[in-house]
Formats: sequence, structure tokens, C-alpha cells
Amino acid sequence: MQTLQTLQTLQALLEQIKSADRPQPFSVYHSYFEQKLLDVPITKPLLIIILQGSKALGHTQQMYCQQQFIFLANSLNIDMRNIPDNDAYHALLIEFEPSDFDVFTGYQSVTKEVSHFSGQVCARFESCLTQFIQSSLWASNDIFTMRKREVLWFLKELGFNDVLSIKPHTSLGHKVHELFQQSPQLHMSVSQLCRTLAMSESSLRRKLKFEGTSIQIIKDRTRMAQGLHLLQTKQYTIGHVASLCGFDSQSKFTEKFKKHFGLTPSALLRTKMKD
Repeated sequence: MQTLQTLQTLQALLEQIKSADRPQPFSVYHSYFEQKLLDVPITKPLLIIILQGSKALGHTQQMYCQQQFIFLANSLNIDMRNIPDNDAYHALLIEFEPSDFDVFTGYQSVTKEVSHFSGQVCARFESCLTQFIQSSLWASNDIFTMRKREVLWFLKELGFNDVLSIKPHTSLGHKVHELFQQSPQLHMSVSQLCRTLAMSESSLRRKLKFEGTSIQIIKDRTRMAQGLHLLQTKQYTIGHVASLCGFDSQSKFTEKFKKHFGLTPSALLRTKMKD
């Protein structure tokens, strides 16, 4: 009962803050009907707080979360089901940069590297999250960074030592992903990539191939991750999302989106609309 009341408090706070006209260091996903998404890219270490409903993750739904949190490493592409309860699903999402984990400098991983861990949101963790969310009304980017690091540290203090073993991946592929993500309409030419990375095109392609990926695969993955995020968090038209993701037509974006996630953008948006 205490956990349920805690999550209701967080949800009410987010409702108060969502109208604030400023960037926020977190996202809120919601739906009124079940969302089934295939091969969702986790591009940064991600903390998901299930405020209402439940989430099933994995190709055979190995993980099931209800009224709790799950922390995912950024090495995953994973199937997800967002399942409403009492007519709604709500989740708070906080992404972390690799540099945020510098708070653990000097600490040894207590276990082998892990891809995820989960737990309940106790009253103390709720207080930490509440302060983090409230700071979005006034804090600068530097303070946001400090607050995010406080969340990581607090997880450790609560006994979730697996947070020490969530290793942010910083491979060449992840660096290329970051460059695409920071570029207008998620586009950067191969020559621009090579100049930024101080690397020849042949070396770049060879090293990415060694990692099991390619420039085009990373570009497509970045665009799909951004498209999914915008559709989940903004009230944009599909055409506008397609443009922001670097597609010259809505139909091409829809085709790619359905092939990647297993449903069309319009089908996803329908899950977010009440009858």
C-alpha cells in the first residue's frame, strides 16, 4: 500500500509540472491501451519508474515490472509491452550519461557487469525522486546533472549495488550514435563523421564492422529511437516527427517505423487516445 501511495504522489507531481514550458531532465510515457513494441533501442542507461500499470520486457517477457522501477544498461535492444491498469499506463524515465557514473569513481563493481536490475520504490527513494522532479522548475543544466548523480548514488545507498555494475557502453558505435543524435535532423555525412572522429572512412567502417554494426545501422537506430521518443512524449503530427528524424516523407518514416517496432506510428498514437 505504501508503494502505491508513493507512486500516486509522484504521478500527481508530474501532472503539476508537465505544463512548465522548459526542457525537463526526464520523460513521462503514458497510454490508455496496451503498447507492444519490438526491438526498442536503449541508447543510454535508463531508469524506468512504473507509476501506473505494468511493463513486460524481453523476447519471452523474462522481466515483469509492476509498481516498481527497473534500470536498463544501454547495451540492449529489447521487446516491451506497456500494460495499462485502471485504464492507464504511466512511467517516469530518466536517462543517464556515461559521465554521470563518475560519481562511483574509486568503487569496484561488486558483481560482474549486469544488463538490468529492479526493485521497489520506497519512501526514501520517493523523496529523492521528488526533489529531482521539483528541481526541473528552476534548476540549471549543471544542477540537473548533480541531481541525476544523486539518484544514482541514492540507489547504491539503498543497497542496490548492481548500479555499480551497470557499465555505460562507450564503443565507437555509441560515439557515432551520439554524433547523429546531436546533428540537425539526425543527419551527418560520412565525411563529417570522419573529421569529427579524426579517422579515415575505411578505418571507421572497418572498426564498426568489427563491432557488428555499420554507419547506416546506427543512423537508422538513432532515427527510430528518436521517432519513438517524440511520439511518446510530444503532441506532434507524424509528418512533423518524420521531418525531425530526417525523413523526407511521412510514408518512408512509417514504413521504417513499422518494420522496426512492429506497429505503425498511427497505431502507437491510438494507444495514447481515450475512446
